[in-house]
Amino acid sequence: MDSIVGNSTTLEFRTIGEGSRISNMYLTYAELTKAATEVELLSILANQNEKSVIRGYAYMAYVYLCDKEKKKEKQFNYNFTLKVFSGCLINPYTFSSFVEKVHTRRPFDPYPKKIVLDPEEKEAIKVENKIRKEQGENERK
Repeated sequence: MDSIVGNSTTLEFRTIGEGSRISNMYLTYAELTKAATEVELLSILANQNEKSVIRGYAYMAYVYLCDKEKKKEKQFNYNFTLKVFSGCLINPYTFSSFVEKVHTRRPFDPYPKKIVLDPEEKEAIKVENKIRKEQGENERK
């Protein structure tokens, strides 16, 4: 799992940066969802000595596993924070606010049929498109 993040302290969702490039860390996360078991994911999540970004990816993979198998998720009360890079924004989250974001936006699904943007991301795209228009560039969809 360390190979996902290397020295990074920031969890990356599917697309990042101005050009909405696909995150390499996220692609590796997608591979993790194929290989990890529920027991392994819960073990990583419970390990307080593990990097918070790795625990975040473990949580996302656990949610994906539960969603795929139509299982009820366990409730967690962890007290760690992590930074999340989504679109053009990097924001800090407590574990509980991260859980809420994961369930609102569904970034845990590495194979989405449709990407759902949260209001924060929609606003960032609107501001970005205004700047692109002023500079004579094509707008981002």
